[in-house]
Amino acid sequence: MSDTGIAVRHLSPSTAGLRDRFRDLVGFKRGIIHELGHGLVAIHLGHRLVSVTVEPAGDLGAACMYAFDRRVVGTDTFRAERAVVASAGRVAVVMALDGYTLSDTEFACSIDSHHEEYGHDDRMLRSLAECPNLAYHRWVRHVSEQAWSILAAPYIWSALMRLARELKRERTLTGDRVRKVLAEEMAVAG
Repeated sequence: MSDTGIAVRHLSPSTAGLRDRFRDLVGFKRGIIHELGHGLVAIHLGHRLVSVTVEPAGDLGAACMYAFDRRVVGTDTFRAERAVVASAGRVAVVMALDGYTLSDTEFACSIDSHHEEYGHDDRMLRSLAECPNLAYHRWVRHVSEQAWSILAAPYIWSALMRLARELKRERTLTGDRVRKVLAEEMAVAG
């Protein structure tokens, strides 16, 4: 879940130009990849995806809506899975840039805007952390590595890129559509 689209008006023209480098390289706005990262990881972890949208709603510029079993709320498993899903948006954005040559500044501007579109994700991660201390960053790195390993599965990444083309055009995809594409990509992969 993110605040995509809201932040651009707060960036200097030079920073906004660097930020647009993501779209120039990958072919999609960052929010598309970000929200699909959340959605595909949620499905992989067994949660029921409701929808993925890049339509603004309230203070969110885009959203991934998924449901979880209420019986697990408050458990360590619940906290861990929510954290992996929350970190998956940023992880997907970083993965989409893999293989492109970018300066450190271009890379930082292409993937990061902590107070803008990742603000919701960061607040979610902080709320899920057992205690926000020095181990927090190590824990975030750990859940991000889990998200990376899920998204790196070839059929999942292939589904993400295929769905990105659809989400760019349709603006909202149902959970059923995302699951169908994922199942098709899984069948192709064998």
